[in-house]
Formats: sequence, structure tokens, C-alpha cells
Amino acid sequence: MPLKSFFLSLIGLALFTSCNEEKEAFQFRVNNDANNQVSQPISIDLNRLKAVNINPKNSLRLTHEVNGEEIALDYQIDSVGGMLWFVHEGGNSLERDELYRIENGVPSAKTNSYVSEHKENGNLQLGYRDRQVLSYRYEMTYPPEGVDSIFKKSGYIHPIVTPKGDTLSRIQPPDHYHHYGMWGPWTHTQIDSQQVDFWNLGDRKGTVLFKEFKNTDSGYVFASFNAAQEHIDL
Repeated sequence: MPLKSFFLSLIGLALFTSCNEEKEAFQFRVNNDANNQVSQPISIDLNRLKAVNINPKNSLRLTHEVNGEEIALDYQIDSVGGMLWFVHEGGNSLERDELYRIENGVPSAKTNSYVSEHKENGNLQLGYRDRQVLSYRYEMTYPPEGVDSIFKKSGYIHPIVTPKGDTLSRIQPPDHYHHYGMWGPWTHTQIDSQQVDFWNLGDRKGTVLFKEFKNTDSGYVFASFNAAQEHIDL
């Protein structure tokens, strides 16, 4: 899953399985220590479920035990990465661990915390609860009239928006038309014997443009996309 590195903040996961007469289940505990007081995504390898005869291709039920009561939780399958994701709510008591259970069954939790992705006006937009979080520009953006078209660009992220609605990125500042939000150019590249600079567009040596989407996903835990880009020697 794209941006996966942002979510790998697991702390002390104790895993075990259980079986009763009715169905097999995969149970695990998240240690409630001082480092685990913030809500965070947690992932479970689907191969662990398969190892105890739970079929991830069928409906799954994820529950969380609170004061002896099982509460159903939302989850999301990352079929590309082979993981099940859910959000562990932090801030619980330090005196006990959090017990979770996964089994084949009918899921019942459906919150309004949907993380969306959709295409609009040449942008792939990711949002949370109807609020835009970031946008990936896949169609061409041209510079203002009168500025050299060499500064046209696609394949970049803008805007990036904070939970409070502040925009953190910018494109085409008047003194740096080659600046486009967040993107990934190399400045010192050698192709055979030729030096290529993909960053300084005004030098007319190279550029990076969107090519195609490999996959996109959205659900109750995350939204993601995987895009291929072309590094072009001009």
C-alpha cells in the first residue's frame, strides 16, 4: 500500500489463536503501555489468519473486548499488501491490555469514518469524513499565460491539508515556476553518458509526468493509490 511506512507504529503486539466448537478465531492483545496512548492504525498479516483456517476472502468479524463486552469494529483489507487494517483507539487504562478477535462471520460495525478517494477535474482526491486531505494531480497543469510551457507538470501532490484546514503545499510561485507541491525528481542523474536534471524544468533537461494508476482503494480505515510516473529525458 502506498504511504505504508506512515502506519508502521505498532507497539507490543501479543498474538495467540483460539478454537471452539463453533468456529476458529484469531485473538491478539495490544499492550497498553505509556507509548501506546494515541489512536493508530494496526495491521495483521492475512497469512496469520489463513494459518488458523480463517478465510480472508469471506466476510470477517473483528471485535474488541471492553469490560467483558464484545464490540464490533470496522476493518479494511489491503489486498495488495496482504494485510488487515483497523484503528486501535489509544488513551485506555494502562493496567490492562486490549483484547481483539477476528473470525469468519458477518461484520456489523459501519461508522461514518469513511476514508474516500475519487477523481475530479484531473485530480485524485483523498478525503476523510467529507473533508479533503490531499490531492494527486494526474492531468497536466500549465503555467500562467506568458510563462514558458516548459514549466507544465503532472504527477504531483497538492494541496496537502491539515485536520484544521490549513494548506501546507503550494505550486508555481512566481519566482519558482518549477515548484509543484510534493513530487519526486532527481537533480543529478546520468542516462548513458548524458546528465539529466528532472527538477529544474527551466533547464530543459528532464521532467517527471504521470503515466497511469496501478490501483486505488478506499474504505473505513484508509484510502490509497499507486501511480506510475515517467521520468522523461528532454
